[in-house]
Formats: sequence, C-alpha cells, structure tokens
Amino acid sequence: MVKVTYCTVCQTEISRTTEVLTALGHSPSGTISIYNKGHGYRCTRCGEIELFDHTYGEGTCVREATYALKGKYESVCTVCGYKGYYETKALEIEGEIVDGVYYENGVPTHKGLILMEDGYYYYIDANGNLVKNTTRFVGNKWANSGVKAGEYTFDENGKMVVNTTVEPTDREGIIDGIYYEFNEPVHKGVIKVDEDYYYVKSLGIVVKNTTKYINKQYSNGIIEPGTYEIDENGKIINPKVVGEEPVIDTSLNGIVGDYYYVDGIPTHVGFIKIGDYYYYIESGGKVVKNKTRFVYNNMTNGLLPQGFYSFDAEGHANVK
Repeated sequence: MVKVTYCTVCQTEISRTTEVLTALGHSPSGTISIYNKGHGYRCTRCGEIELFDHTYGEGTCVREATYALKGKYESVCTVCGYKGYYETKALEIEGEIVDGVYYENGVPTHKGLILMEDGYYYYIDANGNLVKNTTRFVGNKWANSGVKAGEYTFDENGKMVVNTTVEPTDREGIIDGIYYEFNEPVHKGVIKVDEDYYYVKSLGIVVKNTTKYINKQYSNGIIEPGTYEIDENGKIINPKVVGEEPVIDTSLNGIVGDYYYVDGIPTHVGFIKIGDYYYYIESGGKVVKNKTRFVYNNMTNGLLPQGFYSFDAEGHANVK
C-alpha cells in the first residue's frame, strides 16, 4: 500500500511511503452450508463461500451390483451429515449363463446353439434367454458348433437331449406354416408354390385368413401391388399376376365359400338377405363370421337398422 502526505493549504505532496499490510483473511461465519458436492462456510467480511469435499463414512448398500445394474451405496458425511450416494460397477461376466441368461461383456447376447464346459449343448434365443422345456427347429445360421440343422429338444435345465424321434433334416419351402430357405426361416413377401401364391412375413410365417395390402417391394414382381384376401391355407385369392390377364369365372355369383361374388369378382356390399338369413359382406367380398361388428346406415342397404350385430359360424346375423 502506498501512503502519500499532502499540504493542507496548497495540496502539494510532502512525502510518499510504501507500507505492507497483512491480509485479514476470511472470517468464517460458523454456520455450515451443505451442498451435494461438498460443505463450506461463508466469510463474514467478503461473503465468499469456502467449499470442502464431503468426508464420507462407510457406505450402506442400497442395491447390490448385478450383471445388469450397478451397485448403489448410501453414505453420510462425518462433518456435515449430508446423505449422499455412490455407485459401483455392474458385475462383469463373459460367456456364461447366469439365472437363465447368457452374457458376453456383461450384456445378454443371442448366440443360438452353444456348447458349454459341462459338455452340454444349450440354445440361447434373441433376448439372451436360455431355451427350456421345448422342441424347436435350429437352422444353419444358429446351429453353430458343427451341429447339423434340425429339430432338437431341450430339457427343464436348457440342456439339449438326444432327439430319438425326429432326425435333423434339411428344410426348404413351406413346412408347418413356416417358409424355409437353406434351413432358415425367411421373410420373403410373395412366393409362388406350384400354381398358388402365398405371402411370407417376418420369421418366415405364412400369412393366413386375413386381408392384406401388399406393396411393390414385397410383391416381388410376381403379382400386382394391392389389397388381397388370403384364405385359411395361406393362399392369395384371385392374385393379379404380373403379365397375365386375370382369369375371372363370371359364373360365380352369390356366396361361394367365405366370399360373395358378383360376376366372378369378390364384392363388398354390406348387408344382404338370402332366404331367411341376413349376411354382412365386408371389404374384399368376405362373409363376416364368428364375430360381432357395428353396421352403419350406409351399409345396411335398408334391410336392418344401424347397430351392433353378431354373426355365427355360417355368417348368419343374429336378428331378433
């Protein structure tokens, strides 16, 4: 600090000296302030807070670490009493089955068929779960370990047992409602088998008994994109085959099987009456059966009032 002395009459500087002053330092208030990152004291001179890290004692376990979750511990600062938490790493595991789940790098992993150190084969599904108490087909992709693709049985512990009733065989085409190529279920879209057309969705499942819109990508250039009826066997009804003129049997009229035809074309007409019975013909010309549905005025055709109707296995409306 510089100290200057001036004349009180003319204000001329008389002398100039330098003095070194000792800093006063902080004056803690004595009142502790607690924060999640530490605790501290506010200075009564400058207002600044001097912050110190918490000093935690021994932690109490709130949640044990597992293969999926980090461990969590609660601890109390011995200075201020602040209650805080800290985490420990999740348990690490590599290539082992724990509680019915197979882990690699601590993550449940889809492995298919694997041979473990106990000498048994196990099957690990898409969620990393051990398959138990079932028989399933194992394709080439997930057979692994030199095992041939085929059907295998797994016991209550997930161990593969020797299948003496079904020999592993190559699978190709539609088998039990699943479409295979080189032993693998395949999402294929439209396929042609002999003279019939089918739609195969994800996991190789053959679509059955529904109305479905088939886009250009999955029509595979075999049939025209559009909405099609698919019967209980998975066959597409009246497919519009690319490059072919559709063959329409114009002699088909009325209800034939599950559909209502007008000059050979399945037609949506709403309520109709045939003999003593009422039927409802929905989109695609399909006869509604075994369900209850609401029929609006525009589809009653003046035959019955708007409302809910139940239809039996023959398609007969329950009319009181």
